[in-house]
Amino acid sequence: MDPSILIAKLNRKKNKYIPPTGYINGSSKLETKFNLVDHQLVNDFLSSKKEISGFGKEQRIILHKKVDPFADLGSSIFFSSIAVELANIDAIFNITNSKKGNLGSFAPLGALPYLYVALGDKHGIIAQYLQYRKMLTIGYGMSKFNGVKPRDHLNKAIERRDINIYQLEWGNSGNGDLYTDVKSLVLKLRQSHVNGFNLVVSKGRVEEDENFDVTKREINNYRLLLNEFLASIMLLGTGGNLTTLIFGITEIETINLLYIISTCFKEFYIFKPLSSDSTTIESWVIGLKLKLDIKEQITKLTNLSESFSDKLPVKSLPHDFINYIKTTNDFLYTRAIKYIKKIKIYRGKRQEKPQYNTSRLFLAWDIPSFSDW
Repeated sequence: MDPSILIAKLNRKKNKYIPPTGYINGSSKLETKFNLVDHQLVNDFLSSKKEISGFGKEQRIILHKKVDPFADLGSSIFFSSIAVELANIDAIFNITNSKKGNLGSFAPLGALPYLYVALGDKHGIIAQYLQYRKMLTIGYGMSKFNGVKPRDHLNKAIERRDINIYQLEWGNSGNGDLYTDVKSLVLKLRQSHVNGFNLVVSKGRVEEDENFDVTKREINNYRLLLNEFLASIMLLGTGGNLTTLIFGITEIETINLLYIISTCFKEFYIFKPLSSDSTTIESWVIGLKLKLDIKEQITKLTNLSESFSDKLPVKSLPHDFINYIKTTNDFLYTRAIKYIKKIKIYRGKRQEKPQYNTSRLFLAWDIPSFSDW
């Protein structure tokens, strides 16, 4: 069967964690020793990754496209395939609260602008997708720049009422450093939009050189992830949605953050889009419908951000949350290992790549395919 047909049936919303009503659910069984991942799966993943790393980047890309029908989807009309991942997420979770079809993006007369913040999006990919999806938007972005800042030609977005406004913020540091500018960013944007934002999307990543150890990516991005989460829940209005890219869920520090964030929303998911690289364990955190009272969570994350100590804010976690993380990790590692092994098998074989009608995927995700234009 053409696997692109299955997208119509793909709905991993069944695999969700139902957050407790309070910060810690006293009725749940709590655990202080956490079994978060099958270590044999981790070892298999790392050894397999190391083996194919010697193939060369260009050959890995070619082989990946041979074994994974979703690896050659491209980026539709957008700057990057990240926008396609967001479309994939949006089609399943409706993070933008949009209707489908050609008229889905139109705003009725007198409608309020759709408000969003994009963190770690220095190339404007998130803004581009959201401007495509929604007719009337006001968006803000913050991303760290060490070199020359990109030209910001919309520097009066707060005062303007144009369609599809996007403004980059630099914070008090002047270089968009979320480590130090969470407070200044939140203060400025919430003064202008007192009811908060509809959506915050984060995809930041610590800069890596060619000798970077990929096994350290999750922990090296921990502090950035902490500040992305803190900024998100402070910027969102009640009922708003969060989408954040993460690079692993095996470190206890990461699990603590995820648990705190899960208690801020009515629905919480960790999701791996079909359009995401199948040879990695990268995934997206989805938080739907921010709760009204999250003062305790904001205080916890603020203290952790300001002190940045190794002290964990939560010493015990509900059993069902630990089980959710373990199940998700098993899925992510098993899937990545499967495709890495296929790459090793296909190396050296002159086998034609299977042809699939991927336009069906774009139809399901409600974005243009290359055959549309």
